[in-house]
Parts: sequence; structure tokens; C-alpha cells
Amino acid sequence: MGEKHVLPLRISSLIFDPPLRFLETWRLFFISTKWGWRGTLAAPRAYVWQKEIYPMPDTQDTLYTMPGTCSLAANIAIAWIDAPVAVENMAYGDHKKDAYLAINPKGKVPAIKFADGDVLTELSAILAWLGATHGGEGYARDSKLGRREAEALSFMTTEVHGAYGPHFAAQNFAKSDSAQDEVKQAAYDRLRGHYKRMNDKLSSADGDWYLGEKSFADAFLYVLVRWLDQTPLTLSDYPALAAHRDRMEADAGVKTALGRQDMQPMGAAS
Repeated sequence: MGEKHVLPLRISSLIFDPPLRFLETWRLFFISTKWGWRGTLAAPRAYVWQKEIYPMPDTQDTLYTMPGTCSLAANIAIAWIDAPVAVENMAYGDHKKDAYLAINPKGKVPAIKFADGDVLTELSAILAWLGATHGGEGYARDSKLGRREAEALSFMTTEVHGAYGPHFAAQNFAKSDSAQDEVKQAAYDRLRGHYKRMNDKLSSADGDWYLGEKSFADAFLYVLVRWLDQTPLTLSDYPALAAHRDRMEADAGVKTALGRQDMQPMGAAS
């Protein structure tokens, strides 16, 4: 296109700017996706100007999950307190793709992307934020239940979840097959102790819940009990945990979270 085909800028703007602005407004209104949309509106050939359309801003906080992961606990928490947080369940492997790595470079779930673009990762931090922001007085950290919940979640995330490292990725702890088997067996020994402790704690609780009252600790405990079936450990050795799993799977919020994460109750699978 040579300059002889271009209208003077002032004349071209008068002719083309109003309809282009009108088209841009309606395209922004009708065309958007969860990841945003990026495109261009080009003027007729005589008008050498392009207007870039930027992604629509997020209007809601979003929790990113993946089937079978600890993100289920945050999903359950959202259902329990009816928090205004969307749940985006990814297929396994999507957590290592560029689109999600742009949100959480650690490539792990859960993560919450806030409407302002900020991101919060790590399950215990997300549960604490959910309780403080949307949970009301019952989830306040300065209450007795809140303090005990923080303690229980710290134990579950650091000690119990941490002990699963060799089970999920033995190659990160040893090179040879025999050495990997050894670290796995050591991990299962630690897990036996952890599950016994949690079973005893639940048995002595005043009520059906881990802390005597319903809390986010029950949501994460349910995840950990689900993982037990992947190990050589037997759920029948921990009757209080088995009963807790059954109560959780009868819970409406848990059913909602399982459905959102494309997961089935363990009772239905057994």
C-alpha cells in the first residue's frame, strides 16, 4: 500500500473512528473467554491504523484445581462457605503448560487468581484466606477453633502430605529401583504413624469432626484418607478415619466439590 492510497489522517479519522469504536465496544461485550481474548480490528485498506483489543479483565476470583490433588480441600471449603470463587478444573498435565505457568510458575495446584491479577498458592494459605475472607466468625483465626484448625492444617500439610513425597515421586529421592523401593517403604512407615495419630485424634474428638466441630481440617483430612488407598496401608486399620470418610461423602458440599473436580466418592469406587 503506497502513501498515495492513504487518506489524510484527519479526514480518515473523521470517517472511520466512530464506526470502529462502535464495533470495538460490541465485540468487547460479546467476545470474551476465561483466558481473555486478543485480536485486532483493522480499518479499510485506505485507513492505515489498527486498534488492539486487550483481554477482558477478570471479574471473579478463580481457584485452579486438578483431579486427585490436594486442591480438593480448597474446593470443598468453597462449597461449605458458599464463597464467591469460581473453580477451574484442569486436565492432568495442564499445570505444566504455559497458560497455567503464567499464573503459578511452580506448576502446582491449588492456586487462586484474584480479580485484580494477584495470585495465592499453597493450600494452607488458601484455606486461611477463604476462612478469613468468606468464612465469618466461625473461621476466625483468633478463635479457639481457628487456632486449632491452623495447627491441624500445619501438621497435615507439612508432616502427612510431606511424607507422600517418595510415594508420588520416588525418583526425586533415589536413583536405583532398589533405593526407590527403600525410600517408599520408609515413607509408608512414617505414614502409618501419621494415620494412627489422626485416627486417635478423631476418635477422642467430641463429635463427628476432627476438631470436634466442622472445620477446613476435615476437608484436607478427607483428601489424605483418599490417598491412603494408593498405598499398602489399609483403611480398615483406622476405623475412625473410615467413618469420617463416609460422613464426608454424604455431605452436600463434598459432593459438589467432587463433581466440579471430575472425581468420584471412594465409597462408590470400592
